[in-house]
Amino acid sequence: MEQLAYELVTSVSWVWEEGKVMVYCPRETSEELNDRGWSSKIDFIDSDFYELVPAREPFARGSLDNSNNLPYNRLGIVQTGSATAKGRIVEVDLVHSIGGYVSPEFYGYRNVVTILDLQHRHFPKFFDQIEVEAREANHELAIDLAEKVICISDAVRRDIQQSYDVSGSKVETICPIPNSHFWMDLPKGVSGKIRAKFKLDDDYLFYPAHSWPHKNHEILVDAFALLCKRFPNLKLVLTGGNFASNHPARKMIEKHGVEESVMHLGYRSSLEIRCLLEGAKALIYPSKFEGFGLPVAEAIILGTPVVCSNIDPLKEVGGDAVLTFDPEDSGSIVRAVEKVLLDSQFRDSQLTKAQMRKFLFSVGAIALKTFNLYRELCGQKPIEEVRAIPLPTFQYERSRHWGRKSLEHGDSGQSLKCWIALAKTFWSNPVRGVAVWRQVRYRRQRVEQPFNGRHGDEWIGPDFHKWLMVPDGTQSLTLRIEYPPRETCSDMRIWLSLNEGEPILDTYSGHLGVTITIAVPAVSPKLSLLKIKSQHHFVPKDRGEGEDDRKLSAKLLDIRWN
Repeated sequence: MEQLAYELVTSVSWVWEEGKVMVYCPRETSEELNDRGWSSKIDFIDSDFYELVPAREPFARGSLDNSNNLPYNRLGIVQTGSATAKGRIVEVDLVHSIGGYVSPEFYGYRNVVTILDLQHRHFPKFFDQIEVEAREANHELAIDLAEKVICISDAVRRDIQQSYDVSGSKVETICPIPNSHFWMDLPKGVSGKIRAKFKLDDDYLFYPAHSWPHKNHEILVDAFALLCKRFPNLKLVLTGGNFASNHPARKMIEKHGVEESVMHLGYRSSLEIRCLLEGAKALIYPSKFEGFGLPVAEAIILGTPVVCSNIDPLKEVGGDAVLTFDPEDSGSIVRAVEKVLLDSQFRDSQLTKAQMRKFLFSVGAIALKTFNLYRELCGQKPIEEVRAIPLPTFQYERSRHWGRKSLEHGDSGQSLKCWIALAKTFWSNPVRGVAVWRQVRYRRQRVEQPFNGRHGDEWIGPDFHKWLMVPDGTQSLTLRIEYPPRETCSDMRIWLSLNEGEPILDTYSGHLGVTITIAVPAVSPKLSLLKIKSQHHFVPKDRGEGEDDRKLSAKLLDIRWN
């Protein structure tokens, strides 16, 4: 997800010569984007320190400033936890959410949403029931709110249309942008040097994937054990999250006794992944379910042979440049790998096909298609061509590699290794070195901030703060509050204020609902701070009500501008 966002933001910001892309993300992500040289094209908003103030809160009712039913275009930005910061208001043409859902702050804006897949519908057994219901609800709402739904493959597009009865005009297929540094040439010897670090020659199959159930590691190991009988020197190299002690693949490795032939390298940097993929006999990709399959596209770009599952998304990505197998059949996997390993003429043919197919994943073409979709929704004419998007340099990718190592060592308490890796980051790219140093320092100083907002079930705590954007012509703000049951508290007091004005005091005892109105001065800041302070709170867990350990004071049902 993060890599998808990274490539999308950097490429679209380059295509859009006269505008800016605004990115609301954690500091670490903004540092990653900022040091590539696009700082003048991207407006970073650090989600660790700033909060967004939408034109209308999702739980607000009453008069609004978009009476013509036009999408909202104003968005407030204020420092989190600040009671005095003035903040700023920016103009927003369009919001693109790439996680399959639209955040409540953006209800009512012009929305585009990217949906990666509907795995929860096809393999619900891989999720708990709460996760299935949450995904389903998020997708349904996102599709309803969005003016366009981007699907990362035609397979996903068909799935969405059939599952949610969506018209063809609302969905668009735009594939994700593969890691851009797969297009650049590495200096001679770099790839081999990185593989040598892992004591690898070129006699291995590579599978970069998390250990999730649908990635099908168990059957892959079973097939690999059969291959070892014919190719005793062959290795299987895995990356991603390590297997838990009870993972089926770990048990399969032990059952077949191939511990020495299966190498799990854990999480690796993008540069290491590229070098491992480049040197492999083949990318083997036995996944049971995918929305797209970026490693397949990246292997095609590099010219590495691909053997993969015969599921629709992977066939769509690979076309005739890949050899497919039945992911449920170990024998089918074995036969496909044997053909790639033994038939040199077939390998040469696949390489030729890959050289022709790789241009489907061109960074510029995908960025242009995405940007023209934005322009269409904003009523602008498409642009016909785009200037060449510069590829990252090797020095930059090396700095990302060492920067990641520095952060990993710092998180694990290995201070010396952290500083050595940081020095190598500075040597490769001083700008990146400064960014990583800031991240190291921030991680050490970071303190968890107490939550002072409104929970999804409407409860608020004893010290509620919320910045609001005041609609034009508003005279008052009315709040509807529901107090907790009598047994949780009695003779309780609650104070409400807007913009540090004279607080309104309300007392209550027992389970009841009240309506409280706060006057809005004629001359009032567009961004106003609502505070609700309670004298008392209760913790459900302390009362034997499950594991809920939140401090709760009352329910804020809704607000109304008058």
